[in-house]
Amino acid sequence: GSGSPGSVPDLRGHLGLFLEVRGGREFLISVPGSAQSPLANAELAEVLNWMIREFGPEEIAASFVPFTAEETGLHRRPLADVESVRAVLMERIQARRAVARSALR
Repeated sequence: GSGSPGSVPDLRGHLGLFLEVRGGREFLISVPGSAQSPLANAELAEVLNWMIREFGPEEIAASFVPFTAEETGLHRRPLADVESVRAVLMERIQARRAVARSALR
């Protein structure tokens, strides 16, 4: 989960954040490492579920709806521009977190 500098971001403590925003689940299925893996859809769903529990923030990992074979099959198309999609999702995550912080004040 530590990633590879310059190509794969560190997933520890961050991966589950994608589940908080529209398009995040689909992104996790569509990144090339997921979409192009030799795993069957059910196996990919199991790996993604394990990754969320292992590398996601506790508050998300405790309540997330697990990925299914059907869901992975539906969204399993490799993204052509991973960095752009990830940047949009990260903006959504940051905006959502900012709203949540201001609501606590």
